[in-house]
Amino acid sequence: MTTTRLHTCIDNVLHSLLPCILLLGCTTSSAGDLERRQAKRIHDRLAGVPPTASVLDDMEADLVAGNDTDAALTAMENNAFYNVTLKNFATPWTNRDRTLFAPLNDYTATVIGMVRDEVPFNQLLSTDLLYKGDDSLGLPGNLQSSNDHYTTMEQQG
Repeated sequence: MTTTRLHTCIDNVLHSLLPCILLLGCTTSSAGDLERRQAKRIHDRLAGVPPTASVLDDMEADLVAGNDTDAALTAMENNAFYNVTLKNFATPWTNRDRTLFAPLNDYTATVIGMVRDEVPFNQLLSTDLLYKGDDSLGLPGNLQSSNDHYTTMEQQG
């Protein structure tokens, strides 16, 4: 086979394979894009706020590695998960109007604390638990007669 015919043959093979090579390259980048979009969606839904670039990178790496739970746990490290998502989850159970917009109270604070501390949720109504703010926060102290302790804690973030 002459050199010219060999080059022509190689060119024909490359031109035939080029669409397949490009398609494989696109598929690989799309897969990465998929995990990144999924990581952002997980974070947005769990924390209610967009992730920072470094958090998004970590979550994407977890998803690519098949560690879905680790990605979700990373999103749950954002304070908004506790201050917004969990508060909005539990607060409707605590008021007659079932509104999300009621102030923080002892029941909602206990649900948030139980999730944070990984207390089994089936103990919510059967165990003598009461979460309150740390004494160093200078919160009002009488928990039985008013909700000031919890509203002040919420106002302080």
